Amino acid sequence: MHNNLQYQVFTEQYGTDPHQTGDLYIPAQKSKGTVCLFHGGFWKMPYDKSQLDAVAVKLVENTFCVWNIEYRRVGYLPQGYPETFIDAIAAINQLAPLSKKYPQLAPRPLYVAGHSAGGHLSLWLGNHKARLGKHALTIVPDVFIGLAPVVDLVESYRDMQRREFITAFLGCTPDENRDIYHQTSPIALLPAQGKQVIFHGEHDEVLPIGEIDDYARQARQNGTPVEQIYIAQGTHMDFCDPDSSSTSRFIHWLNAQSELQAV
Repeated sequence: MHNNLQYQVFTEQYGTDPHQTGDLYIPAQKSKGTVCLFHGGFWKMPYDKSQLDAVAVKLVENTFCVWNIEYRRVGYLPQGYPETFIDAIAAINQLAPLSKKYPQLAPRPLYVAGHSAGGHLSLWLGNHKARLGKHALTIVPDVFIGLAPVVDLVESYRDMQRREFITAFLGCTPDENRDIYHQTSPIALLPAQGKQVIFHGEHDEVLPIGEIDDYARQARQNGTPVEQIYIAQGTHMDFCDPDSSSTSRFIHWLNAQSELQAV
C-alpha cells in the first residue's frame, strides 16, 4: 500500500498468476468514477503497467479511481492468445469484489482505456462477442477508450514492421488460422456493445491514422458510434506522458463527462 495526502494505492491480484495483478488508486475525495488502464508494448515482455504509472497518478489527482492492470504477455508465455484476453476480462470483473473490499471505490461511471496494444484490448472488450469460452464480462463498462489503439490485426499483420508482433501474440498468421483473427480483431467484431472513443495523434509514427478512420467508418456503418479525437502534433507514445497534450485531452474529456453527469 502507498499513502499520499491526495490518494492511496493498493496492489491487488485478480488471479493466481503473478502477472494477474493491478494497482488500484483511490482518491481521498469523492471519486468521479473509475478508469481501468491497459498498457501497451506489443502485448509482450518486458513492457508492463509501469508505462502508465504517471498517467494513473494524474488521473487520481483529478479524483478518478484508477485500476492500472497487468496481464500475461508474450515472453512470459509462448504466445498471448488466449491468456491475455482471458486476463483482460478477469481484470475488469475483479472490480466487483474490489468495490466490496474498498467501499470508497466508485465503479460508476466505468471507463476502460488502453494505449496501443492495450487500446486493442479495450476496444475488443467493447464488443458484444468479446468472450472466450466461459470467460465473459460480468460488468458492463460505460465507455471503451482507445489511446492510439490497434484496431485491425489483419491490417497490422500486413505491415512488415508489425507482423512479427502480431504472429507472436496470436501464435499464427491469418492464413494459418483466420478464425483467431476474427475472434480477436476489433474491426472484425463490429458492431460493438458500448460507446467507443478513440484518441489518436495526427503524427503517430507507429499506427497509421487511416486505420482508425477505416475502423470508425465501418463501426458507423454497423450502427456503432465512435467518437474520434485527433491531437495535432500528437505522437504514439504521448499517451504515456502525463504532461503531453494527448494525455491532457484524454483527461479533459473524462472530466467533461463527469460534469455532464452532474447536470
